[in-house]
Amino acid sequence: MAVGDYKFMSQEKQGNSGKLMARTGQSTRLEVPMPDLCNFGLVLRTLLLTVAVSALLALPDASVWLAWSVSFFRIIGIAAPTAVFWIVTMCALGKRLRQEPAWARYLSAGLVAALPALALLTLFSVIRVTETPLSMLQILSLSTLCAVLGATALHYFELRARAFSPALASARLQALQSRIRPHFLFNSLNTAAALARIDPARTERLLEDLSDVFRAALREGTTLVPLIDEIVLAKQYAAIEQLRLGSRLQIHWRIGKVPQSARVPSLLLQPLLENAVHHGIEPVAEPGDVQVRIATFGRELRIKVENSYAPGTGSKGSGIALANIRERLNLLYDLEAQMRTGGDGKRFRVYIKLPLNPSSAISSGPGKK
Repeated sequence: MAVGDYKFMSQEKQGNSGKLMARTGQSTRLEVPMPDLCNFGLVLRTLLLTVAVSALLALPDASVWLAWSVSFFRIIGIAAPTAVFWIVTMCALGKRLRQEPAWARYLSAGLVAALPALALLTLFSVIRVTETPLSMLQILSLSTLCAVLGATALHYFELRARAFSPALASARLQALQSRIRPHFLFNSLNTAAALARIDPARTERLLEDLSDVFRAALREGTTLVPLIDEIVLAKQYAAIEQLRLGSRLQIHWRIGKVPQSARVPSLLLQPLLENAVHHGIEPVAEPGDVQVRIATFGRELRIKVENSYAPGTGSKGSGIALANIRERLNLLYDLEAQMRTGGDGKRFRVYIKLPLNPSSAISSGPGKK
């Protein structure tokens, strides 16, 4: 996008910026993130925990390897189906359980683990899987143990989510420090001052964009926002930098078809653009370019931001912005999101993969530019 395209940016903003400003003006409370029980990372941890507990319960027969193996497979034969039932049921009940008090969540988690264990233990006792059938007291005791383990697993996942909440608040503060650099504000105001006499209309649009960027950066507690809002905000920031750097900065947008309801972490694209401009384009006197690609692949949203750079120029940077994004992705998506960064001496690239809601309706993106 060239500097002359600024008018197009302003027209596009009229359709979307009002909605963005309305959202950013709302004050919301910073919520402690609750575990997503359908998340692949939590599912994997639950299965690994099941195997570990089964191995520990088989330790009394560990004097002989064969005896331990037989005992382990008998236990896992009950524990594995119970764990799968617990995962599927808790995933299905996840949204409803989030609204319940702690005692109701733990009671539900315990019952969901105890019921299949009770049924399987009773069945195994009837068909005499073991040489000595289990008594009713033993069946009830083991079912109670499964209930305790189910409630404990949910409590562990909630504690793990809460443990990240200070990181979320810290990441927000650090993100503000890395995004709202004094040099960006001063340079933008200097650009506006230089344009004020020769092009008042463009100066007004620049100040409007600058206001939207800072309003979005200062909004409270919004974790996920519509992708379209992030794209609009990033383009507003890019327009400001293009006015300031002129022909030294060229930004190419390649936005494919994305779901209308796609949501991404707040302030995901803008700090990636700022990182590219501040560390790649600004330190070099020659013209440089930034490419932004957003597309879907199956149930994934893929984002790629790459920029030209010259090794050894400018400040190395502390990597706070990229580290904050990686930390927030880990908090919100666990193992379902990926972020990779790297350079080859000429181009620096950031790749991000996020999970998409498979039921989202696909529509045309905001357009290419």
